[in-house]
Amino acid sequence: MLIPAIGKCDRCGIDFESINTGIMFTMQEAHLYCPKCKKYYNLCRNCRKLGCPSCGSRLLDMWEYEKEINGRDVLF
Repeated sequence: MLIPAIGKCDRCGIDFESINTGIMFTMQEAHLYCPKCKKYYNLCRNCRKLGCPSCGSRLLDMWEYEKEINGRDVLF
């Protein structure tokens, strides 16, 4: 089940719930994990492309994180 993201992007401050943006963000794609820093971030799609705010490494969304932890894809 896709869950709408709430709050703001940690980097640019865009409001995930704002109707004015015209873009829907889901919790699964906005809540990101850095395997190098072992920290979680809430970032929009544009800021995610820039990498981890702390170290610059690639961020994992919740689907990728689950695959890394359990070794298998998420099944519905």
